[in-house]
Amino acid sequence: MNIFPISFVLSACNCGPDSNCTFSGLFQQKKCICKPGYWVVNGKCVGPCDEQPCQNGGTCNVGEIGFICNCVAPFSGPRCENGPCTSNPCQNNGTCEVSEYSYRCNCNKPFKGTNCEIECDCGPYGMCGLESGRKRCFCDSNYAEKNGKCEYCSCGENSKSCRYNLLGEKECNCSSAYAQNRGYCEDCNCGPYGSCSFEYDRKRCNCKSFAVEMNGVCVVMESTTLEGSTSAMTTALPLTTQCKF
Repeated sequence: MNIFPISFVLSACNCGPDSNCTFSGLFQQKKCICKPGYWVVNGKCVGPCDEQPCQNGGTCNVGEIGFICNCVAPFSGPRCENGPCTSNPCQNNGTCEVSEYSYRCNCNKPFKGTNCEIECDCGPYGMCGLESGRKRCFCDSNYAEKNGKCEYCSCGENSKSCRYNLLGEKECNCSSAYAQNRGYCEDCNCGPYGSCSFEYDRKRCNCKSFAVEMNGVCVVMESTTLEGSTSAMTTALPLTTQCKF
């Protein structure tokens, strides 16, 4: 039987940093005296914070019963386990990242939005962006947005621009003396006293109140009373004549 010197036994008495270690009894048995809130496991004083229970950068403090986590904003919960990403707010397989006191979603294409909730794809002929939380297509030249995609849109060389309305119908912004007909800007001129349009593929002059249509042109009419007669004669003035009131 090997008998170790008492000095060796005393030097081997260690119960950890949060404890006092002594030997007692005839055989000088090791005894750990732990701080409040600690307990002995395998000859060591262990505490509730030894396993680092606080998550997300929280600091652990030993309480009267168990541990207390001091959480870093924006985390909360008994173990600081609750944060902005806990509820998985990012949709369509987006990944959530804590950003200061809130969160940020890293979205997979073609999704965008705060929670990756908007599918943002305008096709190969334009770029997709968000304005006030709504999808908007920025289309290439000769293309316009139609039903969420950039579709070919041309009204001919005599147009300023081409667009689609909410019903998906083409609308042409034609140059002066042209009007939309069958999806293209065609020659349409009623003179300076009226506007021109097409109706059922036929030219129509919308003349001002003091003019009438004559031979496809709006002309000013002047009434002249013949001397010694009660009848009146109406004369069409040239286009360059100004109307006098």
